[in-house]
Amino acid sequence: MKISIIGKGGAGKSTITSLISIYFSLKNFKVCIFDADINVHIKSIFRVNFPENLYLSNLENIKKIRTFLAGNNPRIDPKKYVKTTPPGKGSNFFTLEKENFILSNFSKEIKPNLYLFCVGSYQGETAGLSCYHTNLSILENILSHSKLKNKELLIADMVAGIDSIANSLFLQFDLHFFIVEPNLESISVYNKYISELKKTDYKIIVKPILNKVINVDDLNFAKNYLEDFLILEYNSAINKLSKRLIKVEDVLKDKKVINFLEKVKEEIKKIKVDQNEKLKQLITLHKKYIQLDYVKRAFGDLSCQVDEEFKF
Repeated sequence: MKISIIGKGGAGKSTITSLISIYFSLKNFKVCIFDADINVHIKSIFRVNFPENLYLSNLENIKKIRTFLAGNNPRIDPKKYVKTTPPGKGSNFFTLEKENFILSNFSKEIKPNLYLFCVGSYQGETAGLSCYHTNLSILENILSHSKLKNKELLIADMVAGIDSIANSLFLQFDLHFFIVEPNLESISVYNKYISELKKTDYKIIVKPILNKVINVDDLNFAKNYLEDFLILEYNSAINKLSKRLIKVEDVLKDKKVINFLEKVKEEIKKIKVDQNEKLKQLITLHKKYIQLDYVKRAFGDLSCQVDEEFKF
């Protein structure tokens, strides 16, 4: 299962990503976190030193990862990967096996059954030259070339707002949890995201999570704008975690937090994943993307990348 945590900046995406991740890892799931936020908060929450040379968006790391993913696929030139390049016969894949090239070379096992990747932030050689979406393209490639087994979870702490619609990331996940605070600004970002998704031809599953609920007024306010949402009440344990006064696992001692996480688990169990259907959606988007003038100028005709006969 691949899930993303999205929402307005400051809504609590990193905190909720961390809580869901530690909860499932303690339930004997293999879990990998992709910190795709430009601010890279997850390593701080888990109190781990994550060296910048492992950031996925480092240019040398991008080359190594794309060369690995291309494998023996005759349709793919590793130098001509774009964000929508689909896998095919001969491609290699990202898995949660310890010997997997991507897992073993670019992640850190921060807890038993729990691995962390960092996409990265702006760096000296790219500052002022590109937007952060460029950094995210390598994450898109990994997601489209991933194979997960039962009781394996990939969770991504995403960029703020609705930026994932600007790339293929909104297609790549099986479920999106959209974090909403009980205020109009946060709710408007959620509504904008849903509105933009409705303009597409893709079936995207989004579940809102109302975060930072302090009292019944917050709950009643949200009910005027949201339907069928999960609730995470703000408490002293989460407050201490935000100040790095306690560890992530200590927050799980709170019964209301556990109740919230059990409901998250129920939502995840509802999802029936058809990876081949997801692949069809990606290929449809790929065919549109490679017709853009700037893509043609940079890479030429990439229609040959599509392996219509490949199945997961």
